[in-house]
This record gives sequence, structure tokens and C-alpha cells, in this order.
Amino acid sequence: MLARRLIPRLSLLTALLLITIAASAIGIWKLYAEVVPLRAENRRLRDELGELSVEDVDKFYAILTPEGEPDKFRYKWRIWVPKGRKYLLYCASSKISSTGISRGEAGQLADRTIG
Repeated sequence: MLARRLIPRLSLLTALLLITIAASAIGIWKLYAEVVPLRAENRRLRDELGELSVEDVDKFYAILTPEGEPDKFRYKWRIWVPKGRKYLLYCASSKISSTGISRGEAGQLADRTIG
């Protein structure tokens, strides 16, 4: 009689619920395993096409698009400026050091606040 008390009882409804939870967890895990490489490929293709990918809306993003004509000195950029942030746009075309340019070395083109 003691042996019967130690055997856990499981109703059909409980067994069905446990099987459903296990099957759902396996399905979600398999889908996640498929989505991760697809996201990386999507990012690579967007970069190749010159599409701007904004991951954090509080950061500044800028990319050079392939639509420009570098041989004619025409460049197209896609930028993302967070709302409520002030930005300054400078331009320099010669004598740019490997460490970048300072404000005195470039001409200021814009001084705006977004949002």
C-alpha cells in the first residue's frame, strides 16, 4: 500500500498540457535558431544596398550609399539624428589627418536641433 502512494498521479488533461508546453518550447527554440542567421544576413544585405539600419534611436548613424558618383565628387549619405539633439555639420576636402579634423580646419555647413 505504501508503494501506491509514491506513484504520482497524472490526469490526461495534465499530460496533454505538459506535452503541449514541451512541443511549443521545442518549436520556439527551432524558430529562434533559424531567425538568428537570417537577421545577420538581412543586416549584411541592407549594408550592401546602402540602407540605414538604426538599432538605437538615441545614437547618431550615418552611411555612405552606393548611389553616389565618387568619380564626379558626388556623394549621397543616409543619416539618422536623434530627436531633441543638436548637431553641427562640417565639411573638409583636403589636408585631413588620420586622427580626424578639428572645427578650425573645416567649414561649418549647418547648426540645427532636430525635433
